[in-house]
Amino acid sequence: MGHFIAYDEKWMNGLYEEMGDGSVYVIIPHEFGHAVQAQLNTTFRLNVEQELQADCYAGGTLGALVKGGSLQTEPGDEDELLINLAAAGDPPTTGCARTPTARRDSARSCFAKGYDQGTTAC
Repeated sequence: MGHFIAYDEKWMNGLYEEMGDGSVYVIIPHEFGHAVQAQLNTTFRLNVEQELQADCYAGGTLGALVKGGSLQTEPGDEDELLINLAAAGDPPTTGCARTPTARRDSARSCFAKGYDQGTTAC
């Protein structure tokens, strides 16, 4: 198992061009979340569980960077993050539920949970 993150550069550049830098602040921490899962040998019954936990880790990471003063937010950043989460996720469901049916709204909920409560909530 390697110590790296992977993402589709062309896809992320497209999101960046279309929706702004929020794509970077969603996708890169999400992929770091997968790296944490790999290091912890975390297992899941359903793939959607793995994705939602990575969304939560992404929120926790971004929240810690903002609250710690390493990143500054600008007006409109919250909306931009939600738009990017919607673009990256699957069809909608509600809550931070771990169901195989959907991911978009769950991604938002899990990201927000991590952002507000930190990675230990994930």
